[in-house]
Amino acid sequence: MRVVFLTCTLLSCGEVLIPDPVEPVGETNEFPLLRARVDGEVWAAGGMMGEPSAKAMYGGLNLQITGARYEPRTSSVEQVRLEIVNISDPRTFKLGVLSRDSGVGYFIKNDSIIYRTQETKVGSVTIELLDRSARRVAGTFEFEAEGDGGAIVTLREGRFDVRW
Repeated sequence: MRVVFLTCTLLSCGEVLIPDPVEPVGETNEFPLLRARVDGEVWAAGGMMGEPSAKAMYGGLNLQITGARYEPRTSSVEQVRLEIVNISDPRTFKLGVLSRDSGVGYFIKNDSIIYRTQETKVGSVTIELLDRSARRVAGTFEFEAEGDGGAIVTLREGRFDVRW
């Protein structure tokens, strides 16, 4: 079940889709999919022209999952990126600093404002589906990331279902 709120201003009305947290990973009707709550607000990859809004790259034992969202009102692009190393089977990986953890989480605004997991700003990604023959990966994630000057961004209730 999904919850949809109708929001109206003096000039327009629109729907805000709230992701259903109990929908089974790997069984959504949306594909590709990458969404989360960023600082409490619903964020979903989309609006990109000419390429998938969410995708993965998998080589050897390394996996990168990226979702991008174009915001036409501000002409800005935001990205969520998960980089995981030494992945051979579905399980939970710690996000933090790559030299001591299994991966890194990023939130990027316009390719110039970069937030990333750190030693004290950590998270996790759970790979629930890793299908090499179908070239598909699905799972969940959450993390805190720190930017320049100590600014923090929090991603919760993250979900992805993408192909490479």
